[in-house]
Amino acid sequence: MTSKPWIQQLWELHDQSFLVDWADHLDNLNRELDLIGRYELSTPARDCPPSWFVGDVEALEPSRWVLVISLNQKAHDAGEGFTPKSYWDHWRYLHRKHWYKQFYRPRVRPAATALGVQITPEQEPEFATNRVIFIEMCPYPSHNSRFSGEDFVALTKEDPGFQTAAGVRRILIEEASPALIMVNGVPAIEALEHLDRDRLTLDEYRTYQSLTTPTKQLWHREGYFTTGESSVPVIAFPFRSPKAHYSYRDIGRLGERACVLVSESSRQPRP
Repeated sequence: MTSKPWIQQLWELHDQSFLVDWADHLDNLNRELDLIGRYELSTPARDCPPSWFVGDVEALEPSRWVLVISLNQKAHDAGEGFTPKSYWDHWRYLHRKHWYKQFYRPRVRPAATALGVQITPEQEPEFATNRVIFIEMCPYPSHNSRFSGEDFVALTKEDPGFQTAAGVRRILIEEASPALIMVNGVPAIEALEHLDRDRLTLDEYRTYQSLTTPTKQLWHREGYFTTGESSVPVIAFPFRSPKAHYSYRDIGRLGERACVLVSESSRQPRP
């Protein structure tokens, strides 16, 4: 454990990642793993590292923000000509420049509910910027992924991108004090359970009918992530599946349950 402020630790990981030749590294990695076409791994900007987070990490206040963990970004082109500082700021303020509501809204709305905040659609980008941080289990964007939980364990031991992503995740969970962790999608849940099995505890599937489509069965899992002498509540749910929460009512119910977890955790932290 270091005595440096966590934001400085995060910046140093970000800054050091500019020393890697990511184009050459990913050429080798894609070839070694036989990843081609839609499975090919990339970085979002030429001559730049992966994005290690989305959201304004400099605006976070302890226990007043939510961490969302997904599998990996969809392949896209963020441009070029970045410096380490401009690249850092690009990901801090991404929502203000480009609000991708199809992906972010179903995660930001329950995050706001979990924190006891009511927001309008117009307020979503700013709330996402200042109160929610998005990170990925796999730091490299692609159109599809076929990694198993075992793959994440192996890659985190030897790949610089996966190692940095794990370092960012550790700093944000253990030192930046989120009020809640939301795990987005079955592959992300499986990867996190493999990598952090000693600290992550999730219960069995909680299944129930959709409020808007009674024939549709939904599910989520609840638990906590142990950090030292305290813990952070966790809620995990599917993404892009028939059992995912899509309607406002179903998303709202997920947020209400997350709010209960945050409230219970604040009253009585688990050992």
